[in-house]
Amino acid sequence: MKADVKYRDRLKGVSRRVALLAVMVVALAMPQELYAQDPIATLAATGRPGIGTLEVVSGTVTLERDGKAGPATTGDAVTVGDTILTDDKGRAVLSLGASTQVSIGSDTRFRVDHFAPGEDGAFTLGEGAMLYTRSARGQQPPVSFAAPFGAVEGRAGRFFIGRVEGQYGVAVMRGRVKVVVGGGAVNLEPGDAADIPRNGSAPTAAQPWSEARLRLALSLVE
Repeated sequence: MKADVKYRDRLKGVSRRVALLAVMVVALAMPQELYAQDPIATLAATGRPGIGTLEVVSGTVTLERDGKAGPATTGDAVTVGDTILTDDKGRAVLSLGASTQVSIGSDTRFRVDHFAPGEDGAFTLGEGAMLYTRSARGQQPPVSFAAPFGAVEGRAGRFFIGRVEGQYGVAVMRGRVKVVVGGGAVNLEPGDAADIPRNGSAPTAAQPWSEARLRLALSLVE
């Protein structure tokens, strides 16, 4: 009788170990399966570290990673190389590092090309509108944006890039940036803005936007 009990106990122990091993195998397999179905389900499958999260997702927002696309949701990890797309009712806010936030409006295509918290960043605004904000004060790290009309680069704590009433423009609230279009360029100080009448054409001279135009621009991304 005692021998039978011991035998049954050993069988139970073996069964538990087999079950635990099966669970571990399934757990290890799941990230790859999830990633194959949904590119934003797990970041581990990419082998790249996360640099931030999608803090806010409203409407239809898509995240592209490694040639795959899936629906984005609040809290999803963001890594270098990711592209975020919004439809005509979509909005998103990216929280990068401890102090950087990028708000993107509807009908926007935005890519993270490079980001090192507190050091530098490079991004691409393929279309649409965005607002770059740094909560940290003082000297800002260099940042650059490729845009449909050219490029924006500098050290700024808060500035807007986007299409407003049919044409692209750049407005600076804190810091300084240079707008480069073809062979032309204009430097913007806090309170300055510049319009680009057509892609490839020289930017207008630096001057403040009207309060109404600035409110309209910010309403596209806030």
